[in-house]
Amino acid sequence: MALSQSERLAAAASARKDFISNYERIRKRPGVNGVAVVEAAEGKCHGCHMTIRPALLQQLREGTDEIVFCEACKRILFFNPPVLVENA
Repeated sequence: MALSQSERLAAAASARKDFISNYERIRKRPGVNGVAVVEAAEGKCHGCHMTIRPALLQQLREGTDEIVFCEACKRILFFNPPVLVENA
């Protein structure tokens, strides 16, 4: 889901400056269609669909404060842990 311009500016104001500069640089690159941040799921980058090394996936799962980049397309990766839903 895309953010509105005001939501984007509010988020950028509270983010680290090095994060914002990396994000803007990637977003403006040809071939990424303005998408700089993609999910890492099922062992793959959902930007380029290349397999992510297990060590890089572990780094994402640990949730460090460092930016993790896809080694193939150089987009910023995020990990969204699966949620277990129990039947009621």
